Amino acid sequence: MNLEKVNTVNDLINQNKEQTPFDAAIEALTKCDAYQSKLIAMMLINNLAEWHHSVAEGDDVEKVQACSWVYDEAKLNTALNILSTVKVPGEEEDEDAE
Repeated sequence: MNLEKVNTVNDLINQNKEQTPFDAAIEALTKCDAYQSKLIAMMLINNLAEWHHSVAEGDDVEKVQACSWVYDEAKLNTALNILSTVKVPGEEEDEDAE
């Protein structure tokens, strides 16, 4: 909270209402439908898989550590594959557009 901007009771109330970026994102995500939620979940899982891959390829990673990172990357890719088989409302329209 930035107390320098608080001059009135209303200013204090508004400061207390301010959300962190994380809180705002969570609030927005709760308003997504099933299809949007699936796309977001797949994007996040893919980001994690790519991050694991980049860590595994790092110069300062030992072989044993690299194997662990790649193993976790494979689990994330499996999760992506499973999630891609889950059909949700709204998905059919997207497939027709391709």
